[in-house]
Amino acid sequence: MDPPILLIMGTGASMLWWEEGFCRMLAEGGRFVIRYDHRDTGRSVTYEPGRPGYTGADPVGDAARVLDAYEIPASHVVGVSAGGALAQLLALHYPGCVLALVLISTSSAVPGNRELPAPTEEFIVPVRHVLAP
Repeated sequence: MDPPILLIMGTGASMLWWEEGFCRMLAEGGRFVIRYDHRDTGRSVTYEPGRPGYTGADPVGDAARVLDAYEIPASHVVGVSAGGALAQLLALHYPGCVLALVLISTSSAVPGNRELPAPTEEFIVPVRHVLAP
């Protein structure tokens, strides 16, 4: 099997926010790509707003169980926004499941006096090139 990569999208966004071309590019580069809908997104189970039938720890365990379902002991993990928070918690609570961790658009959700700098042009230009069709 190709080296696995687990993609975790942010809150309110289904797995389909991982663009097909991006997933194909990863697969063609020799990765076994897994994307899934975590609770209350896409085709997953949904709950009445404000009344989730789960705790904050459950989506983290779900990510580990997705890997288990594919019989994958460990994977590279990429998380966007709240998916980045889930990815970090996966690395903390299931360290054996995570080979490498990539965080995108993830920052502290607590108030603070720090402002994060905007991306530099050197960063933006290569990203536009990679994501272009």
